[in-house]
Amino acid sequence: MKYAIDRFVNDREGKEIEVSASDIYEQYRGGYIPRKHDRFFCPECQEKVFWRCRGGQQPDVFYHQKKTDFSPECDKRVDGNSDLHIYERTGLPIYITRKYGDIYNLNIAFPALGEQRLQQAYNNKLTVSINGKLTVPVTPSQFYADEITPIPIDFIPYYGKNYTIEISGVGAYAIQKKWSDYADGFSSEGAIFSIHNNFGKKIKRGDSITIEKEYYLIAKDFRPFYQEIRTRKIGRIHLNNSDYGVYIFSINVSVENSRFNSINSYFYSRFKVWLLEKAATVLPLWPPIIDHGDQLVFSNKATVYCGVESGNSTPKVFTYSGKDVRQIPVDEDYHNNKTVKLGVYSFEPTVVSVDRKYTGREISIRKTSPIRSVASHNIVLSTENEETIDTTLFVDANILQDGINIRTNTKFSAVFESANHVFKTIPIVDTQTTLEPYKGLKRMFFSYESSPYGYVIFHSFAVNAPQKDLDIDEQLLLSEAKKNLRGSVITAPLWIKELFHWCDIHSLHQLGAFLKQVLKDGKINEQLAIYLSTLRRNL
Repeated sequence: MKYAIDRFVNDREGKEIEVSASDIYEQYRGGYIPRKHDRFFCPECQEKVFWRCRGGQQPDVFYHQKKTDFSPECDKRVDGNSDLHIYERTGLPIYITRKYGDIYNLNIAFPALGEQRLQQAYNNKLTVSINGKLTVPVTPSQFYADEITPIPIDFIPYYGKNYTIEISGVGAYAIQKKWSDYADGFSSEGAIFSIHNNFGKKIKRGDSITIEKEYYLIAKDFRPFYQEIRTRKIGRIHLNNSDYGVYIFSINVSVENSRFNSINSYFYSRFKVWLLEKAATVLPLWPPIIDHGDQLVFSNKATVYCGVESGNSTPKVFTYSGKDVRQIPVDEDYHNNKTVKLGVYSFEPTVVSVDRKYTGREISIRKTSPIRSVASHNIVLSTENEETIDTTLFVDANILQDGINIRTNTKFSAVFESANHVFKTIPIVDTQTTLEPYKGLKRMFFSYESSPYGYVIFHSFAVNAPQKDLDIDEQLLLSEAKKNLRGSVITAPLWIKELFHWCDIHSLHQLGAFLKQVLKDGKINEQLAIYLSTLRRNL
């Protein structure tokens, strides 16, 4: 095999990078390779692999040890071209969610099939069986057509084995390319989950965690003897007829500290995850992304810009289509900010990963259509003290610190925006609802129908913190905006409306008039939208 994951980058732990066998030869000039027997791992199955120089005209390679009954399945053993799609390789994701109080649920998440494919599965009477213990019919009442469907489970496979997913019925093979035939199991001591807005996603064995970031953990008992691991128990979950604890932990240790290696070994031996100095992630920046467990782009046709974070100075970013994977270019500015540009034109997800292929850390970005309604809507917001909140004004965030009361005559979605333009959606289905304060809240929108205004993707009310007292050079902003008046014409993003309001309250009449002039039929030049997005983040 040509590629492997190197976990001893620059002769130290705390980083990982995909390397080719020829890279290793060039780096060490065919001489001594430090820790060559425990630093290289297969990017497919995470098993340890070994470097070999074959000499002459033959290429250098990495190779597995001889397969045993305990070895993971891996196409790379024979260096064949796999016919597996990305979902078949990575398996189904597993989520932890809070049920009520301090009680948590475990769920296997099934990606959206789309209405047509879901209806075909229903007509063909397909069923899904998980480890032969739970069987679910694939029907529109059991599975969402356009969102991930979480199926609750109350068991974990023994001895570190994976969950097995069996799809039965006519057409099962086509569905398996979307749903896989397995989900990653637990390690001997439990499992670790990344923390999102209202759920946790299991980190696949062989993947990584990073320092100074919080994670969920499920274990019988978690009492690490390293003082650098801060932990607290937040709840419990019932699995295999027994109670497990749910914990939150973080790690505070420098990669230069000699204890880093020991803590790394601790987490790998017990949970089969590696400790990195910095995690590799993709962060959707523009247009606004709504987090439903996978990523949804509300646009008819979109170019999506994502920030790239990595412990490597030159990260690699991969996208997937069916069984094919390709590397895409990473752009870098003068401040070392790294971004990638993705074209998302299909309702099928665009899958993206950084630095590693086939680990399960990928994110999916796809477009969707907003729900349309013709009903008359009445939504009233109030504080804990029953004071009505005027959503036409910029609202001081302090009055929302105890939560928000909502009275309404319609069903809609409350959308919370946090940093990096990542959105969390909460469905509002009752006539009276109280929303708890949301950490890091920047804005909140109420989405219930397609807007009559061309420049708003879906109708919304904005709730913003007070504007900063800024020293604004209107002529400079106007000049920069005119310089960026280029690029293809796209649907204007949701937040353009708030920029108009911002211009009004700061008496930036020329800038406001310019924006209204260039906004035609709800469309705007792509480069200008990107510039305004950057301006907006700095307000």
